[in-house]
Amino acid sequence: MESANPYGGRPDDYMAYRGAVHTRFEHSLGTLNEAQRLIDAVNRNPSTSEPIRANAQQLIRMSALMHDITQRVRAAAEETFSAPSRYGK
Repeated sequence: MESANPYGGRPDDYMAYRGAVHTRFEHSLGTLNEAQRLIDAVNRNPSTSEPIRANAQQLIRMSALMHDITQRVRAAAEETFSAPSRYGK
């Protein structure tokens, strides 16, 4: 996962996502960071009726890390069953 490109690594994908140069691993870590920032913001908010409990925080962080777990399988299936690219891949 650490070296996997989230956009399949095809030349035409780069044209659609020019600024996307991160791996799936980096994407998942960024999502984890954003989830933690959300948890912290909710827990710091004085108008929150109750803070997010520890077990819920753990579930949110785990969900953030695993949110793209099926993407590799789907990408492989798309490559297997899709029409050949105009770039010959």
